Amino acid sequence: MIVGFPCNQFKEQDPEGDAKIEEFCQLNYGVTFQIMKKGDVNGPDAQPIFEYLKSVAPTEEYNGLKAKAAKTLFKAISKSVEKDSDIKWNFTKFLISKDG
Repeated sequence: MIVGFPCNQFKEQDPEGDAKIEEFCQLNYGVTFQIMKKGDVNGPDAQPIFEYLKSVAPTEEYNGLKAKAAKTLFKAISKSVEKDSDIKWNFTKFLISKDG
C-alpha cells in the first residue's frame, strides 16, 4: 500500500484543508491511494510516525562546502528544523521495504 503524508512543515505550500488537498491531488495528478491528514513532522507536535522514521532512518554525513550551504539553507527556510535529525524539506522520502 502506498500512503502519502502531506506535512505542515511548509504550511504556506498547502494552506487548504485535508479534503481540498486530497481532491487537488486526485484531479491534477490522478492520485488513487489514500492521503493521510496534514501534520507536523518536527518539533513537539510531530506525529509519532515521523518521530519513529527519523529515529530509525540511516543517516549519511555529507561534507564539504555545498553540504554545509545546503544545511544552512534548509535550516533558514524551515522554522521547524532544530536538530540534525529533523526533516529539512517537504520532499524528504522514507523508503520502507515490505518487511518494514
